[in-house]
Amino acid sequence: MPEPTPLAKKIAGLNKLRADPNSGDTSQALRGALADRSQHVVAKAAELCSELGKSELVADLLDAYQRMFTDPLKKDPGCLAKTAIASALVGLECQDIEPYRQGVKYQQHEPAWGGEKDTAAQLRAVCAAGMVSCATCMEAITTFADLLADPCKPARIGAARAIASLGH
Repeated sequence: MPEPTPLAKKIAGLNKLRADPNSGDTSQALRGALADRSQHVVAKAAELCSELGKSELVADLLDAYQRMFTDPLKKDPGCLAKTAIASALVGLECQDIEPYRQGVKYQQHEPAWGGEKDTAAQLRAVCAAGMVSCATCMEAITTFADLLADPCKPARIGAARAIASLGH
């Protein structure tokens, strides 16, 4: 059997954190993983922050989120980490609207067969869900209406779900 790659070892190590979620070492390990260079490690750490309810790591999630917008095609191709972080912020009920505003308008065009593909559609959908709890009603409606005209289906679906979540 081949030796696991360093990335696989990091992911496996993060998965083991579920065994003792309340340990200070768990928070410290997640904090370190959020600062990792690999988008896969950052995405897994963000997922675990949400799953384990690590609201004390919101500031670290926000730092990692902003870092992924710098040279995004190199640091976060496919928007994997940005989307996972935004999902974690929604799951942790982050009330800071700025990351949602940034993500709901963000587009990341990447080379694809026959041209380019916008890989940020799911990020826009997740950020719309985040805006439901912290945007003013007018800002939410305006933003979601714009998203309903998005060329990418996942973003339109996210807008429709966000509108349905408004409840009024």
